[in-house]
Amino acid sequence: MEGRVNSFSLCFHEHQTNTIRTITFKSEDAHEAFSIMERENIRGPAEIWLAGSSLGTITHTPEGGWILKGCDHLETAP
Repeated sequence: MEGRVNSFSLCFHEHQTNTIRTITFKSEDAHEAFSIMERENIRGPAEIWLAGSSLGTITHTPEGGWILKGCDHLETAP
């Protein structure tokens, strides 16, 4: 049985153009964000959103690891 597909957004600061960029993707869960960050070479923190609520931030370290910081409370998108 397949799970429900959700629409997630990954928001990050693009240093080359000094703008905020958002990538939206569909997945059963947020794991696809890691692949997107690797493919797009996103190294700084990226905030992941689901249904207008922030789930937390993901940072790819220079050593190839990941730092995950969940939200203490859910923030609502402006």
